[in-house]
Amino acid sequence: VGQQGPLLRHLPGAHPADGALGHFTQSVHAQALPRLAAGGRVVEEDRGPGGQATHAKPSEADLEKALAKREDERFAKAEAELKQAIEQAPDLKSLAKNIIVDRTPEGLRIQVVDQEGQPMFPLGSAEMPERTKLLMKKISQVVAKLPNKISISGHTDAQPYRGAKGGHGNWELSSDRALASRRELVDSGLKSDRVLKVEGKAEMDPLVKDDPKS
Repeated sequence: VGQQGPLLRHLPGAHPADGALGHFTQSVHAQALPRLAAGGRVVEEDRGPGGQATHAKPSEADLEKALAKREDERFAKAEAELKQAIEQAPDLKSLAKNIIVDRTPEGLRIQVVDQEGQPMFPLGSAEMPERTKLLMKKISQVVAKLPNKISISGHTDAQPYRGAKGGHGNWELSSDRALASRRELVDSGLKSDRVLKVEGKAEMDPLVKDDPKS
């Protein structure tokens, strides 16, 4: 999370070139469950003793729609629970603006982003401060109720970052923060086998497409 934070897409913020940190963003994705392929199959019918149709079995397209609706309802509930949990926690209420929840083709995305005066990580560090740990704990409690696999990605802005170690730049920083987010989610109760993927994306997927250094 450069100055953008974690989902957790740790989503980012702007840092100096000597920088301990570039903008950081972190993202956590609850992956959409596999859907049935809509094959346009002819509807099958159950027939009674006289050979007359009694009722039609649902087609694959009908099942697809039903599954999609159920998943949308589940995601909407998770989003509402997360927002309520943050609003009701005195220590987290001020961080409500650091959370962005939306839907993507891949599923439910929770982005933890830096805001002015509210960085999710110290500059140039993957050490998670206490307020970020509390936030991740709330996220863990919500996503743990979902059946979906989780992917976690760390992002930075396009400001060059020169870390203390030779060659340690935005790729390493975003990866380290994504891994720190995974550890905190698991330590807070999320089963480790729920995590499908953890990756650092550096500045390759900026929060603000038209201003990758912001």
